[in-house]
Amino acid sequence: MAYHFALKAEAALLVLKYKYSNDIKDLDRALPLLKESVKWYQQLVELTKGAYLYANSMQTGARKIPLSGSGESIRTGMKYYLFLRKSYLYFNIK
Repeated sequence: MAYHFALKAEAALLVLKYKYSNDIKDLDRALPLLKESVKWYQQLVELTKGAYLYANSMQTGARKIPLSGSGESIRTGMKYYLFLRKSYLYFNIK
């Protein structure tokens, strides 16, 4: 999980840098980092499938780290992986 968040943070810094530089190369450099972060999370999901529930959230609607844990919305790591994958695909088409 540490690799996932480290790569995701590095990609986020490049996106933030793009906001000020308007250099499309910053976004081009962020894309492979984001893709690699999704792969690391996918590996974590595969290793922990069926091992625990709600470990990826704080189980509260008040906090959204990274998503709300209230209800059944993000019960397993696979649900969060699907959210990550969708985010990556959205970023990739922009």
